[in-house]
Amino acid sequence: VYDVVGVRRRGDPSPALRDDRFHIGSNTKAMTAGLVGLLIDEGRVTWTTTLAELFPEFAARMRPEYRAVTVRDVLTHHSGLVRDPSGEFGPGTARERRARFVGWVLAQPPRSPAGTMAYSNANYILAGAIAERLAGEDYEQLLVRRLLTPLGLTDVRFGPPRKADKVDQPSGHIAGAFGRWRADASEQASPLYASAGDVNLSVHD
Repeated sequence: VYDVVGVRRRGDPSPALRDDRFHIGSNTKAMTAGLVGLLIDEGRVTWTTTLAELFPEFAARMRPEYRAVTVRDVLTHHSGLVRDPSGEFGPGTARERRARFVGWVLAQPPRSPAGTMAYSNANYILAGAIAERLAGEDYEQLLVRRLLTPLGLTDVRFGPPRKADKVDQPSGHIAGAFGRWRADASEQASPLYASAGDVNLSVHD
């Protein structure tokens, strides 16, 4: 049994409802790590497989700092990659954008030395591309089919649950000045971010 209280957006009277959906942001990263873990269990890759081995087409032109970075380094934010992408890498599907992103991010100067913890959305966009490379399937479909459906999550979607100009679903919020919370438009994420933080779920799921 579950229930909800409160409103969908601070300053708006629309009540949160049992059937509402919530954007879970970077909690998606745990799902992505679980998916890659399944592919490791199947022997498609190992925790110590390097980026040069995963993306041989970029090995010669990727930054030398990244050639020995491993799958484990990516999933634990120890790769040294930049925090966020620059641009949309469009047009095209989310998978096509992620493929272009891989070439771009591996050519960027490191944000921090490899082996140093530095939180990065780029790591998990790259993790989504790794899963696609290994399984030959779009990340979004792969995540739902291989990980979430077997766990009993039956109504998983990607992107913000609400329309930007409406209060038809709950809005994400961030802490503002003087401890006050305000609605946050950053949940209107690019499809590029699907594997880094773009899942929305029903209250039940």
